[in-house]
Amino acid sequence: MGHSPLVAQLHQHLAVSHDFTAHDYFSYCPQITLTDENDRYCGENGLSQCRQCVKQRPAPGGLGIIEWRARSQPLLNTARYVLAPSQDTQRRMMVFVPTAHVVYAPHLLLQTAPAQPVANPVQDRPLKVVVLGALSKIKGADTLEAVASMARQQQAPVEFHLLGYGYRSLKTQPRANLTVHGGYQEQDLPDLLKWLDADLAWFPAQCPETYSYTLSACLSAGLPVMASDLGAFPERLYKRPLSWLVNWQSTPQQWLDKILYAGSQLQNTQVLTVTETSPAGRQLASEPFDYRVDYLCSLVSTEPLPADSLPILLHQLTQATPTAPSGHQSWLLKFFYSLRNHPLLAPLVKRIPSHVQRRLKNRILNS
Repeated sequence: MGHSPLVAQLHQHLAVSHDFTAHDYFSYCPQITLTDENDRYCGENGLSQCRQCVKQRPAPGGLGIIEWRARSQPLLNTARYVLAPSQDTQRRMMVFVPTAHVVYAPHLLLQTAPAQPVANPVQDRPLKVVVLGALSKIKGADTLEAVASMARQQQAPVEFHLLGYGYRSLKTQPRANLTVHGGYQEQDLPDLLKWLDADLAWFPAQCPETYSYTLSACLSAGLPVMASDLGAFPERLYKRPLSWLVNWQSTPQQWLDKILYAGSQLQNTQVLTVTETSPAGRQLASEPFDYRVDYLCSLVSTEPLPADSLPILLHQLTQATPTAPSGHQSWLLKFFYSLRNHPLLAPLVKRIPSHVQRRLKNRILNS
């Protein structure tokens, strides 16, 4: 997004393989998030709907939907991996590019294991609900405001806290049971969650999330969670105790009722309610792709080079006159960059002066 279309051909000009990570749906949806003019999930009701959508909200460059997708498909179809952070994303991408190598590669495998959810005794005080992040319409900012306003009108025993900010100024106390705390640094989020000591984390998304890093933070903190039954949430909360999935199209009153119901469940720490809208059957049979095993280690031999051999190897490559034919340039460059990115060898490579690394690269290119 924002780059020349020629960036999609970069791998061809460099004669290297490439990977594609689907953090969103910009490759086949010019609106990025599969949302309509109301900033809500469009339902993906076919090509005629997409054509009408780009008439109302033109794609960058004024392309039609067929041309837009045709520009992206070669990049995905020729990728070594199309990495999908959730099974929901994997399914959607496989429909778009059925011949591409789309793999389920959850980011969670690189993070701390989720904690078992813990219920705070919610008695004689309002239920404290936390919402995270920079909240846009599609993330549920309007829904949050409407529910918090309704809670105020009905004097419901619940207070909402936005750790982050909205795309516009939201109604707060005293007009709504909402406090907006403002932006935060990612590294501070665990401490902020401890400080707030919320009873429930709420994700009122109106579009299919591909993963949700803020959900990861709540899972690591052991927070009970309520989320829309859309995108990655159903699979990530699959059979998790103290978690509730709610129809993403729920009215503000329905959301408030569900939140109050969750609060009543949290009063009894013996109750371990699993997701109410069961995502049974949404699990794929294949094992998830593991970045550490299937990605990083595949860049070089699975048998790591001895650490003391690396300086010798690089010295030989930089001092010796290359004799490899030009067809080996790509392989040598990939090998060199794999050393720079290898989790065990990268610290050693960084100690090699940059001018030596540049000389090595130039020798390869001139070979």
